[in-house]
Amino acid sequence: MQQPDGPSVTGRLAIHRNDITSTRCEVYALIAGLVASGNTGEQVCDNKSAIQIFSKARNLANGALCHIKYRDHHRIEIRTLCRHMQPSGTMTPLWIRSHQEHLQVDDTMLQQRRAALATVDEAAGGAHDLQLPISYSDLITFDDYVVYDEDHRLVFGNVAQYVKKRAYVDLHRKWISRQHCQDATKHTMAIDELDMAASGQWLTSLCRFYWRARMSVLHTNAVKHRFDHRWSAKCVNCSH
Repeated sequence: MQQPDGPSVTGRLAIHRNDITSTRCEVYALIAGLVASGNTGEQVCDNKSAIQIFSKARNLANGALCHIKYRDHHRIEIRTLCRHMQPSGTMTPLWIRSHQEHLQVDDTMLQQRRAALATVDEAAGGAHDLQLPISYSDLITFDDYVVYDEDHRLVFGNVAQYVKKRAYVDLHRKWISRQHCQDATKHTMAIDELDMAASGQWLTSLCRFYWRARMSVLHTNAVKHRFDHRWSAKCVNCSH
């Protein structure tokens, strides 16, 4: 965040890849502006959702709302905004449509705000290639208990959803390792490993995997015959 003829706030925070959204990036720009300006002045922004999050934090800071719900995907950002808002703070984010700086209008203030937004966007684009050793994690009010993903990045958004997906991935990995310990003729497949498809051109071995996927067990010929009459209902070993 760079203020005209003023201080700048820079930094980098590693978070889960699914939590990196344009709205979250814009909110962190507002957080940086809040810190750099001391909660005063105006800041242009081209993301309406980020402005709504800022307004929600302002209402919480002023006591208009009772608390932040944990299921809120932007609870960390809202909590951080509230922390840096003084009771008499006046910082106001203004929505400006981006990429309009080349259009001439009679409103001088609007033209200046569009130019300011274009300048910030250009600086933000160039910052992607910068190696910033600075961390501003001390400015962020995290959850009391945080979850790290497999790349050791913080999970900011829907933690419950991430934990469920992570548990499924771990369970699936364990299932694969158990399959490798069995004889090849006793391998089974998980239900979600194979889509429902016409088996007319399948080989016998592939059909065997298909039925095992359908039932998640080792089938007898009688069970397979109920679903596909191409399979004999008799056992290949005992002819019953």
